[in-house]
Amino acid sequence: TCCALQPLRNLPFRHIQILGLDEAAFPRPDRRSALDALTVHSRRGDRSPRDDDRLMLLETLLAARDALHLHFQHRDPRDDSERQPAAPLIELLEYLQQDEVETEQSPFVKVHPLQPFSPRRYRGDLPACDPFWHAAASALTQAGERLLAVPLGDTSAPLAEGLEATLALDELARFLSGPLEWFFTRGLGVPREQELPRLDEEERFALNGLDGYRVRERLWQAFEEEAGVPERSIAARLRAEGLLPEGPAGEAAWGEHAGQWHRLRKRLVNHWGERLDPVALRLPFEYEDRDFALEGWLRNLHEKEGERRILRVRLGNQRPRDLLALWVDLLAGCALGQPIAEARTVARDGDIVLAPLPPETAREHLTRLARLALEGLTRPLPLAPEAVALWLEEPDEDKRAARILGEWEGWAEAHHFTRIWGDIASPLEIQGFTAQVRMLADLVGRVSREAA
Repeated sequence: TCCALQPLRNLPFRHIQILGLDEAAFPRPDRRSALDALTVHSRRGDRSPRDDDRLMLLETLLAARDALHLHFQHRDPRDDSERQPAAPLIELLEYLQQDEVETEQSPFVKVHPLQPFSPRRYRGDLPACDPFWHAAASALTQAGERLLAVPLGDTSAPLAEGLEATLALDELARFLSGPLEWFFTRGLGVPREQELPRLDEEERFALNGLDGYRVRERLWQAFEEEAGVPERSIAARLRAEGLLPEGPAGEAAWGEHAGQWHRLRKRLVNHWGERLDPVALRLPFEYEDRDFALEGWLRNLHEKEGERRILRVRLGNQRPRDLLALWVDLLAGCALGQPIAEARTVARDGDIVLAPLPPETAREHLTRLARLALEGLTRPLPLAPEAVALWLEEPDEDKRAARILGEWEGWAEAHHFTRIWGDIASPLEIQGFTAQVRMLADLVGRVSREAA
């Protein structure tokens, strides 16, 4: 009989097995509504889900006659870290042993393999009887030794049959900014890792990098929307939201980041003009005998004094991905035949300026990038925007290799490199890395790039 955990005081059983006695799942947390008066004014004798679960576990212990099996997950399936059993189970073990003993060392605890394909499941006195997973476990061993795994990314997998026939222009820029993140999230469907926000436990007297960026962002939004909001009102709103510290510390922080915005705006107004409506792009292409199309909207078009340009704003310092995103916008504008004089990103520490290309050349580059993005769905490409920018900045091969060796662990996707290719001293050891980076750097290098 399989059922939920129920009071079994009057129903004896020879064998009872209980699953899910993990620390976070048992006893159940109290999930009553905040409007329930029992959560505010509890009295002796009021029912509690946690106390009810403890009582049901005690009644189950009394109902078992020959054997009682209590199960919990001892290891995390993602990182193999240790997990603790439920508190009542720990108390039961301590009572049986009359002492505190590590869970794995207790004579009352039997540790089973976490995965169904573990070879240990099919050994011993009571081996498992699962033909499918037994075949998988047998393939992992040969003469008692573990076979070496095939490195991920040596060959490309076929494209999924249900893949949409359109690739968005924004997705192309996203691929170039993080090719390995693109493979994991879009190619494999792995959710992006996100950290939970942590509340400040101490009063702040200075702004960190992210909060300073948010202050400059508010000033930029007021400028972009041409709302005419006084900066004093913006500062008062930020203090009310708790983003700016109170007192002299807040005044100093506001002065610092408002000054950074004023210096950026001084350069920005020299190129800021009438904002033009977005222009639609559709570029058909083929990949692996299938028809696709690159679609999207070209935004950030400005016209001033008869000159049309693509203008982007970066409130922080320049990043390699900003160069590649601007490059994609430039290719889209040139492919549409727009009379673009330049593409420019105005950043806190300078400007990135790219010159236009002939329409046919721009369409060829976009098609090549779109095919590369689809290939990035089938295998991890050894490519990083930081490496492309470094390839453009440093012509000397020896100096370039030395810089990659010293800087690559600080790249945005360094953890993906080690996740896929293991413990490497430098990405230059990866087969195909140099060819991929050089190919992309050659394409970007065909447009002039300046730092103002």
